[in-house]
Formats: sequence, C-alpha cells, structure tokens
Amino acid sequence: MSVLLKTEHAGMVFEMVHNRAVSLKSRAVGLFNPRYREKVEHFRALKDVSIELRRGEAVALLGRNGSGKSTLLKVAAGILTPTEGAVSSCGASIGTIIELGVGFNMELTGRENVFLNAALHGFADSKIEDIYPGIVEFSGLEHFMDAPLKNYSTGMQMRLGFALEAALWPDILLIDEILAVGDGDFQAKCRARLAQYRAQGGSILLVTHSLADALNICDRGYLLEKGSIIAQGPIREVADKYSASLGPQAAPPNAPQARLSTGMENCLNAPLSSVLPLMQDRIMGKTSYFGVKAWKNPLDFWVYQELLCRHRPDVIIEIGNAFGGGTLALAHICDRLANGRIIAMDISHAHLADAAKKHPRITWMEGDAATKLDEVKKLLRPGETVLVIEDSAHTFDNTLKVLEAYAPLVTPGSYFIVEDSICRHGLDTGPAPGPYEAVEHFLPGHPEFEPDRDCESFFITWNPKGYLRKKMAAQND
Repeated sequence: MSVLLKTEHAGMVFEMVHNRAVSLKSRAVGLFNPRYREKVEHFRALKDVSIELRRGEAVALLGRNGSGKSTLLKVAAGILTPTEGAVSSCGASIGTIIELGVGFNMELTGRENVFLNAALHGFADSKIEDIYPGIVEFSGLEHFMDAPLKNYSTGMQMRLGFALEAALWPDILLIDEILAVGDGDFQAKCRARLAQYRAQGGSILLVTHSLADALNICDRGYLLEKGSIIAQGPIREVADKYSASLGPQAAPPNAPQARLSTGMENCLNAPLSSVLPLMQDRIMGKTSYFGVKAWKNPLDFWVYQELLCRHRPDVIIEIGNAFGGGTLALAHICDRLANGRIIAMDISHAHLADAAKKHPRITWMEGDAATKLDEVKKLLRPGETVLVIEDSAHTFDNTLKVLEAYAPLVTPGSYFIVEDSICRHGLDTGPAPGPYEAVEHFLPGHPEFEPDRDCESFFITWNPKGYLRKKMAAQND
C-alpha cells in the first residue's frame, strides 16, 4: 500500500514564558526581585517522531495525557509546523476532527458553517447542495441548522463536525477523541460510518484513550510517552503495552479481570462483553478467504456450509459483498457440491478481488438490492431452489426493506439469513433499532418463516434470530 502521510524525525518545541512582564511596573519589580522576573522555558512536546499512514489503513496513537498524541496529530494536519524534521501528505486530501469548534464560526448558523467549510475544501455550491441533506440527516440536527452555532451544545457541535467531515470523504481523516463525546447511538453511527469510509479506501489516524475503539477501528498503533515513540506495530501488541503501562486498574472485589490479549489463555476469565469486541475486530479487519477480505464470522460461515450441503440450493442470493471473500468461499462450496450459482449484490464492487470477479458461478450486480429485485427475478429459472444471505448494513429500515422484498423468493425448506443481528444484542455497536428488531417486526406478518435457533448453537453467532427457515407447505396449513 502506498504511503499517504508520514512524519520524518519530527520534533516540536514550545516556548513558555513565566512571569511575563506586561507593564513597566512589573519590569521594575523584576529588576530587584528575581522571583518576579520574566523567565522563558522551552518545552519539548515531540522528539524524533517518525510515523507512516498507508492508503486504506487505520492507525491509532495511544499514550497517557501529555504524551504528545494531540500535538502529533496537529503536526500531521499542518495546523502546527514542526520545529524539527518534516511532514509530507503526499498530495492527499486531509479532513480533521480534532477539536470542537475548530473551523466553525460561532456567529454563523449550522447551514452557513457547512457551506463555508465545504467551500474551503474546494467543493462547488452545487456539490455542497447535493451532500447537505446527508450531513443534516447524519447529524440529527434538522431543527437547528438555522440557529447560530454559539447556541449549540458541545454534543451538537461534535455531531455537525463529524457529519461534515465524513460527508467530504477526504483521503485521510484525522480524529482526536471525538468518539468519546456523543451519546451511545451517535457513537455507533460514527463507527459504522468509519467502517464504510475504510471500506472505500479511506485512511484514518486516530488519537484515543479507548482501547475498544483502537482495537475495533485500527490495524496498527504507535505508543507515545513524553513526546517519543516507545512502541509500534500491530494494534493488539501496542494496546497490550499501553494497558500494561497503566498499571493495575481498580475493580470491585471478585470482579473478573478482562485482558486485551487475544491469546485464549488470556480470555478464559474475561467476560463475554470484552471478548466479543476482539472477535469483531478480527472479523472486520483481518478475516479473509484465500487472501480476499471476507468480513464474515467464521463460526457462522461454518453453519452456512452445513446448510448448503444439507439443502443444496440452486441459487444463493448474497446481498452485501464489498470485497468478495465470502462470495468466493460460497462459490467454492458450490464447486464441491457440483451444484449452485450465486447472485452477488453490493452498492459498489470497486474493491473486488480478481479471483472473485472471474469465478464462473458468480453473477455480480451493483446497486441497492431493493431496486434490483426485478433484475434478480429475471435471472431465476423455473423450479430453482433459492437461499438468501443478507448483510444487514446494521440498520432496521434497510434490513426490513430487503426482508420484505426478497423473502418471497426463498423456497420452502430453505433459509433467509439476516447477518449482524448481534448489533446491540451482545455486541455494543450499530444503531438501535437494528437488524434484530427488523426480524422481530417481520416475523408476525410472515408466519411462513420461523427462526431456526439450532443454527445458533455453534459457540457464538453473529446472527441471533437471523436464521429464518421457510416452512414447508404442510407446516403452514
């Protein structure tokens, strides 16, 4: 991967003046009393710091307060000029979510601030008009966009700032603890947007004290102490070193000690709530099939292959497959069964691997699945059995819309699998209501479907209540 941003032996020295002489009287007093004389101290915030951020990766800056993380982020953004060394962005566009209010004019309205900031990023008015509704919807500030920003709360400013930068879609996004400010629902929306941003090739440099965010979002990390890098490498290793540097944390008597290391011996006594985010980090960032990103829970995929071997569907409709690893695995199972083909849909297939593109059992379609229903129906032949796998995009509305559209295509005895219904039901990520609630809303109106809870018995599932089996005709009578 090409390097988009790097600092080379960067150093930052601040000049701090004590007992600043602001009047003739203070200067005169200082002449006779050394205690009141003006003194200049040089504080070194960064020392010989070299980092790299490559295209499509996320990197965390970890460390205690005062270790130099935020200063390094401002140097990387070009807000501060290093006193030593160099910074290069390699021509990449940079978006910053560093401090609340930075880049905003408090006297202007929310709408005016959006247009001003987008214009400063080089967007034409027509383009800003196109992205403005999405910014407003994401921020949830529909009723406040015509109010001056000085009347916004801290959380409202944060919402608008994140929504704006996320909509501008720069090559690099620099974030400083902004995810710690909003409420839980908005934090979940931010994390989902960051995952989407990364899937489209965006790069992230994140300053955070949240190890959960670092593990869920980032691939690599740097650990800073007193302005210097003391550790770097895969995010799990750096997170473990940071955790160890904090020393033992206070905990209630007899409370289980959760550890960050993913080694099995270090997870045995940890509560499930701390193990699931580690699994999610692995699934979203590092699970692949023949070198192609899959973004599937391997435990659930084992259930998928059991269902395919048992029912041998003629057609698998898979909705949501940005990279194609999971689709390629399904195609290889069909190869072994000597039966079946896959209709694979996603909003964009810009990142598909060649191995997935060229497999003869796969038909690729781009666009919103709900609008592609008629095209899919034309690809089905009379008498074919159909199984549907839907990546829920973690939202209630999208899941329910796809369920209603594609459920009639499922043949009796086969399955409609709703993925990621674990969101907000075991894993603290995603908006609420989400896919789990969409399934619960769907089932009362569709008695021909029932959740097959036996499919969830293979240790941990990412699809609770998501294995929907269509009853045979005799069961419906």
